[in-house]
Amino acid sequence: MVLIVRRSILGPALGGALAKPHDNWPALFPEGSIWATHPYLLPNLVCTVIVTGGVIIGILFLEETHAEKKYRRDPGLEAGKWIISKVWRCAEPKSLRCEKAGDLDDIFALLGDEEQPPGYRTTEGSPNLPSSPLPEPQEPLDLNDGYAAPRPKPAVTKAFTKQVLLNIVGYGILAYHTMTFDSMLPTLLSTKEPENGEQWALPFKFVSGYGLTTQEIGFVLSVQGVYSMIATVFLFPIVVRRLSALGLFRLISISYPVLYFATPYMVLLPPSLRMAGVYALVIWKCTFATMAYPANAILLTNSAPSLLMLGTINGVAASTASLSRAFGPTVSGFLFSAGLRLGYSGLAWWCSALVAIAGAVISLRMTDKGGRMDMDEKSEEDEELGYEDHILDHRTSAISTTTLDDEDIDHILK
Repeated sequence: MVLIVRRSILGPALGGALAKPHDNWPALFPEGSIWATHPYLLPNLVCTVIVTGGVIIGILFLEETHAEKKYRRDPGLEAGKWIISKVWRCAEPKSLRCEKAGDLDDIFALLGDEEQPPGYRTTEGSPNLPSSPLPEPQEPLDLNDGYAAPRPKPAVTKAFTKQVLLNIVGYGILAYHTMTFDSMLPTLLSTKEPENGEQWALPFKFVSGYGLTTQEIGFVLSVQGVYSMIATVFLFPIVVRRLSALGLFRLISISYPVLYFATPYMVLLPPSLRMAGVYALVIWKCTFATMAYPANAILLTNSAPSLLMLGTINGVAASTASLSRAFGPTVSGFLFSAGLRLGYSGLAWWCSALVAIAGAVISLRMTDKGGRMDMDEKSEEDEELGYEDHILDHRTSAISTTTLDDEDIDHILK
């Protein structure tokens, strides 16, 4: 989550700084060049390079975490390790490599010497104890004794229980209206103020905006990213401990419609307070987002009927959220344009409030009761400890049955 927030800091700042390079750096991007014709090409090219780098890093260095697939051969990971070994060897100073080689030669020389370390040679004065074979255990050692057979992976149809489906739908709704906010806020900030408000009919019919430049909008979004990181690290743990994940998610879901309903009215503030209203909106929205998403993730994980089904459940949830994020900007952009034509700049925001109300209703039907079918199974660590204790008990019982005669005891005492 912190990495996502850092992306929210650097992304808007970088995009705002690189947009319209012909206007900002005419010496580097002269008139008539492709940069003047396409003022937003440069930030998109930089974004393409960064995304491509992320894909390459993922292929070469990310390890599989799925319980049933993480031990399979990964050619991409092998290629990444090969690249690291070559780069590390080339970056290492030649003198250091020679020094290491000299150390190895000294070690091999010591190992080949006749005077071996005391721990590795036998002495004539050491006692020769007669071997006393341990008797076989009275009971055969059963490695599977006391261990239940692993349960089979539950069927996919059993993974999507009522609570899982509610959490997935709630996640999709959350992704939809938060994405609409993220896409419409820069548009609202860049919309110029009307020359007159004669056609206004408050409280609903009005059209206005902030008229900010691209650089100013980028700075506002960077402030949003900075606050999101602070809220994620310091605020969320405190609040979730007091309210629980379910209580926090319900509170945020019920409060979201108020945010969307109030957002378009912030442009009606006096000019001296308008930027303060913008930052208040940003803090309001970031506080909700940084708490709603982790709380929903906790609820989704706890509602899974089996840990083996988490991959399937998270995949469906991520696909649902991606679909919502794809439709969100499209629908909200259409509604925002229609609202400007009709004279209702708050139309798209109020529609998002209706969607958020549906998400609040779904949150009221969620529970935090675990529905795990594998809660009675031992973890891998517990099973490993039990296995070691099992072996130790057999060895102890075998040693306890071993008896030494008087001659052996006298020989040991000498």
